[in-house]
Amino acid sequence: MIRFGLLGALLSLTLAVYALVDCAQRPSYQLRTLPKAIWLLLIVLLPLLGSLAYLLLGRDPDGQGYAIPRRPRD
Repeated sequence: MIRFGLLGALLSLTLAVYALVDCAQRPSYQLRTLPKAIWLLLIVLLPLLGSLAYLLLGRDPDGQGYAIPRRPRD
């Protein structure tokens, strides 16, 4: 029983560290829904839920951001 609790805590910590580093290094224009400071705060205060929310909802999956595409020059 103790092993499963320890394993869950270790997985949660690993996920939180990954999400925290990813959010800190990612440019702000590649984040969705909330500003970077709020995402970092959520990940620190709610490690499991904040990390999952960030990974599923917060980052731009293709990494291109939301810049307006320009017309090609002729």
